[in-house]
Amino acid sequence: MKRTQSKEAKQIVALVEKAAALTEGKGKAAFPEFKEKGSEWFRGETYIFVLSKIEAVSSFP
Repeated sequence: MKRTQSKEAKQIVALVEKAAALTEGKGKAAFPEFKEKGSEWFRGETYIFVLSKIEAVSSFP
């Protein structure tokens, strides 16, 4: 049985994939963008978490 995703779930998946691509391309230099008020990253109750096996967890905003 195939599960369908809600519209909100699809939007979150797209946001995470975009954040991952940005982080992959810019590395840590992308992190300040996640904190910019009014940006696509800083809205509502959706947060971006950056995890690393080497470093501590960072969450934005």
